[in-house]
Amino acid sequence: MSAPLPEALLARFQKFIEEWLNGPAAALHLKLSPAAGARRASAMGRDIASVTQFIGENPQLDGPSYMDSRKVLQGGGLTIRIGSALVGGIGVRGTPEGQLDEGCACAGLGVIGAG
Repeated sequence: MSAPLPEALLARFQKFIEEWLNGPAAALHLKLSPAAGARRASAMGRDIASVTQFIGENPQLDGPSYMDSRKVLQGGGLTIRIGSALVGGIGVRGTPEGQLDEGCACAGLGVIGAG
């Protein structure tokens, strides 16, 4: 069981997300896709880029995309860990193939003081 996040950390994270989602460049796909990546990273307990690489190396295991065609496994979804506890996920989308998304997600982890 993971420990609850300190209120100050949650407040900083909420402010960061609210500013990002309501910024002038926010679009619907930028609001939905990152949340999906965050949920997947949290549920799988690992970053989505490593899952994508694993499936690429083992195509026989590509069940998720067959089960739900809306599911996109693309870089930018990372786990949020406080110490060794998995407490959630963070997702960033915006670059065509996700090549910069993971770096942005890492910067977001830095903002909230997580690793």
